[in-house]
Amino acid sequence: MKIQQHPLSQSEINHYTNYWCRKMGFKSKDLTTHPHWDDVSLLVKWTNEFWDCPKFWKKDIEKMWQWCYHSKLPLNKKHIKALNKITEGIISWRNKRQQQVSKIKAQRQNPELKTTSS
Repeated sequence: MKIQQHPLSQSEINHYTNYWCRKMGFKSKDLTTHPHWDDVSLLVKWTNEFWDCPKFWKKDIEKMWQWCYHSKLPLNKKHIKALNKITEGIISWRNKRQQQVSKIKAQRQNPELKTTSS
């Protein structure tokens, strides 16, 4: 059985790992040393998916990040419940926004559908 060589050197792997971690907002050493890495990872994944949300939700997420990453404390039930509520709100917000875009596109394609206001 032949062992396949990795296309990147260990130095390149470290470089790209460090770059990715900095881009995500944490230090690469935290990948192995942070006491609540699962919670940090959850917040990183959440941020990648939902950071296009309105500003007023971002404040709560930033507080959770401060609590979990900087203070090195685990997310508790209150945090998870708030994260779920924010996620549901963002999904609803995205759906409403998409419906508005679809409505505008339909009106542009068929001007007869435009409603006139009295």
